[in-house]
Amino acid sequence: MKHRQQTETNLKTGLGEAIRRERSNIGISQGELARRSGLHRTYVSDLERGARNPSVGSILKIADALHVTVAELFQAAGDGNH
Repeated sequence: MKHRQQTETNLKTGLGEAIRRERSNIGISQGELARRSGLHRTYVSDLERGARNPSVGSILKIADALHVTVAELFQAAGDGNH
């Protein structure tokens, strides 16, 4: 169980960092990402910090707003660049 919790934490943190990197790459703020994705800015902030478990729908909205695929986000999250 502990390994599963650690894996989940790493994935949330990695996904958050991947979102932040992609957002920075296109030069938009958290507020602008929130607007483009239809999510609340504090929710975007929580995602970037790895403090939330995003739904599949939220991940789809974020990926679309960042002009990347969900697969690309998860690939970036698992690259070990965090």
